[in-house]
Amino acid sequence: MAKYLTIISDPHGCHLTFLELAKQIPIEDNRVIVVGDIIDRGPGSLPLFEYIKESKIEMILGNHEHMFLHRKNSPDMMQMWLDNGGNATLASIKSMLNTVDEDKIESVLDDFHKYFSSVKLYIEVQSKSFKLIISHAGISRFYYQSLSGDLQKCFEIDPWDNRSCLWNRDELAVIEDSIQIVGHTPVINGPKKVDKNYYIDSGCVFRHLGYGYLTAMIFDLENEGDPQILKQNNIDD
Repeated sequence: MAKYLTIISDPHGCHLTFLELAKQIPIEDNRVIVVGDIIDRGPGSLPLFEYIKESKIEMILGNHEHMFLHRKNSPDMMQMWLDNGGNATLASIKSMLNTVDEDKIESVLDDFHKYFSSVKLYIEVQSKSFKLIISHAGISRFYYQSLSGDLQKCFEIDPWDNRSCLWNRDELAVIEDSIQIVGHTPVINGPKKVDKNYYIDSGCVFRHLGYGYLTAMIFDLENEGDPQILKQNNIDD
């Protein structure tokens, strides 16, 4: 097991910003995980996807990858994805390939689909003194209590449920001997600690709304103490 664990918040196609943040992150003995939403909204979804895919960086599924995976289920699902940043992803593909050829674009989308289909909903990592539970939006207090603290059942909730680990914006469950690390809900001047859980999405792609940072947290899994926080302002737009 690696000595360090680094968790990066939702980059949303901010490829250049991600690369700058990555320069600050130690490589040796460090496991790096992105909490999902690597595509949509920002201008560089395709180069960011390729960078993460070819690196040793892991990712968990975000609600934007989930929308992407289901975009062909119906015209409404396709429109939902496009309206929530999918158009920016398509623009990134066309720009990087310098093409409007539908077959070439669809080939890239097929690569996206194959990769995102293999991504986990959550990852658990044990440190010296507590467990880290990493998911996109977290286990809600509501479901944790109503399901009698059964974590597996909490993660098996219908992914489209607005309190699922992909969409939840309710209070996070406080779980004994565990800390939840989530993205999804942007916080100004994040990360934000609530009870013992962390919201790490600093709204990288939402600079125009007063956010505009990509955040990483580095945990030393062999020693107690607060995580190290790294932040990079958005340089993509």
